[in-house]
Amino acid sequence: MFKYQALPSNALWNFHKLRFIIFAYIINVQLIKTMTNSLIIFSAKYLIYILIAVGAVWFFTLTREQQKKLLYYAVPSFILIFIASRIAGHFYFDPRPFVAGHFTPLIPHAPDNGFPSDHALLASAIAACAWPFGKKFSALAWIFYILIGIARVAAGIHHTIDIIGAAVISIAIAIIVYYAMRKKLENNS
Repeated sequence: MFKYQALPSNALWNFHKLRFIIFAYIINVQLIKTMTNSLIIFSAKYLIYILIAVGAVWFFTLTREQQKKLLYYAVPSFILIFIASRIAGHFYFDPRPFVAGHFTPLIPHAPDNGFPSDHALLASAIAACAWPFGKKFSALAWIFYILIGIARVAAGIHHTIDIIGAAVISIAIAIIVYYAMRKKLENNS
């Protein structure tokens, strides 16, 4: 017959310690997951507004002449970047990851074409158009673009191609417009 033997108090203490360690691990993993998801959601949705605010502050630190040249260059660039992105979206359809993968994204979104990412497009357009006028701000804007892109992919609402496509469109149009307007930008006083 099996005889019940009580666990030694040391073994019982180790069991409670192990339970506490497992509980703490689960709580920490859940806390880290919650914090990470919150950071991803914030970055994917709101980091673009911080970039716009930083860009506005940077814009007002420029001289009046630089501000005029930047607007003269950026306004047509932004319009053409937007038009090119819509045309590219008609030629290349990329279902969003949550549609293709049948999961719930971190951010609710319409199941439309994900190419190109509008948030990444705006961030890369800001960075590309700022480059001729302020390399440091442009570099900062490119960092924002990367963070926004990573967050949008991690949130499950874009594929990497949507993010990269946005930058390619922005850079190509910004370069074309810059070279088309270069003489006017250099002579515009």
